[in-house]
Amino acid sequence: MMKLRRALAVAARSASVGALSWSSVGTGPKISGAATATAADGRVLMWGGLNENKEAVDTLWAYDGAWTAVATSGSAPAKAMYAAAAVQPFNSREEFVVCGGWDPGAKGSGGTFSDAVHALDLKTLEWMSDDPLPCGAVSRHGAAAVDGRIFVHTFRDGVVRRDACGIAKSHLTTGDAPEGVSMCAVAPLADPAPALLVFGGSTKTQGFSADAYVLDAASYEWRRLDAPGGPGPRGSCCAA
Repeated sequence: MMKLRRALAVAARSASVGALSWSSVGTGPKISGAATATAADGRVLMWGGLNENKEAVDTLWAYDGAWTAVATSGSAPAKAMYAAAAVQPFNSREEFVVCGGWDPGAKGSGGTFSDAVHALDLKTLEWMSDDPLPCGAVSRHGAAAVDGRIFVHTFRDGVVRRDACGIAKSHLTTGDAPEGVSMCAVAPLADPAPALLVFGGSTKTQGFSADAYVLDAASYEWRRLDAPGGPGPRGSCCAA
């Protein structure tokens, strides 16, 4: 059902005849709260996050059989955790787009929230800065590329959509929506029509959700899925 149970992790699932099994593919950077996305060639990209010293970082990593740090140029995003990212096609190239996030800063400071949007050309590895998010500064949100456009889900009303030309706009939505939840898993759907899947997340009362929702990318209407037997309540998970 909507391929809800296919989860992305730092491991590879290999199939043999009549069976599925997990196999380890190596150890990644010791980073939490990073923004991740997958390029068309299968590379997994991971930006930012919190290191072992509980400091926000701005490093870009790529996994293509092994994890390696990627050197970039241009107007790069400031260090942050809890940002969101997606890979978006643009003309003959792909862009790794990072938006929002939070730098916790010094203990007790409250940190700094970001509304910044940056796009990395995956051919030239050069960052470019876009206009800020129209919804304002945000963290613990999610993003996915649906039918060539990036949809950003936050705990606020509506969604943000970034077109391939780099213009991002806020859009109101209708239906039974996942409002008031953050740290959700998001993924694109193509069948039967382009849509955004949102699962789980943390509620305003510090609880967790086990609900799954689908946003129609054309009508901007949400519907909650009747999907018994799925994962239990959780936040900070991911999906693909």
